[in-house]
Amino acid sequence: FFRAMYRTAGRSLVGVFFLFLIGWIFYYGNGFTAEDTASGGHTISFNWHAVLMSISFLVLMGEGAFAFRSHTGIRMEVSSPQRAAAKSKHWLLMGLALGTGAVGTIAIFVNHVDHGFPNFYSAHSWYGLATLTLGVVQFVVGFLAFKLNQCRPHLRQQLVPFHRVGGMCILFLAMCTMALGLFEKQTFVSAKVGKWGGSALGLGALAVFLIPLALLFALQFASPIEQLYTSLSPSSLVDSEGADESPETRVD
Repeated sequence: FFRAMYRTAGRSLVGVFFLFLIGWIFYYGNGFTAEDTASGGHTISFNWHAVLMSISFLVLMGEGAFAFRSHTGIRMEVSSPQRAAAKSKHWLLMGLALGTGAVGTIAIFVNHVDHGFPNFYSAHSWYGLATLTLGVVQFVVGFLAFKLNQCRPHLRQQLVPFHRVGGMCILFLAMCTMALGLFEKQTFVSAKVGKWGGSALGLGALAVFLIPLALLFALQFASPIEQLYTSLSPSSLVDSEGADESPETRVD
């Protein structure tokens, strides 16, 4: 019951976040029309970066992270069609998340280059680079270990909790990156309209809105953290040495 409630609440908050974000973009941010540059040309709108990165991390990565977590809490059998479908959904959503994030990153690079702005000068950009890099590493390692089965069964079994908690950390790092980006944009806007301008306050409210979202994600991830702690206990490490993968313990 609580798991279903947390997930429903999280999806609802993500929907509200996007409504406010799109509302701010069209009311204050000139929509997605091309921006004029100092040289007299045009470039892609900065707003594409904000929307694409939000879709990548909040929607695609968030849904992909919970693909294996049922509302009932009952563990799916390894060989069941439901688990196979969940596995495909997980890889598809995570791949789309990285692809969308890459397009969003390219969009801001093009925008900065055309405007003559520097890249990687702020904490937001550094956090973003770290998030994307860790996301690619997580995807490649997970794909090789769990999709292509390129490691021994007992090692793959031990890797599961690390993979889950690693994904959780990347998701939270992505939300921190989003908050930093919103605060950075708020600083630029405040210089034009003042600290109490509606557009500046709207950006700050969007950043604060990420706090309840992070809390709901954390509640969903309580079980993987416990599994990681259990897997690191000496008895668990000893018992898993040389253990064969059986239908009951095998991890896909």
